[in-house]
Amino acid sequence: MRPDCQKYDTLTDEQIAAICQGNPDDWAAVNAVEMREIYTLLPVHSEVTEVSKENHARMKEIAMQQALRGGYRLAKVLNEIFSK
Repeated sequence: MRPDCQKYDTLTDEQIAAICQGNPDDWAAVNAVEMREIYTLLPVHSEVTEVSKENHARMKEIAMQQALRGGYRLAKVLNEIFSK
């Protein structure tokens, strides 16, 4: 693993297992709920340059969480495909 990735890959095996529970439909439903916060942080017809530093930081945090979860979930699906 690249050294710069280690700061993001800090979850325990139990946390990873919890993230990977369910199926892609379940993950999409959870993602849709969680992403609604983004719409409150970036109102319709506003520009990203108009977002406060606090809101920008929160949006970045949400994006990083989603990327991390997506990576683990993709790995689960690929492991299932290639273990056959």
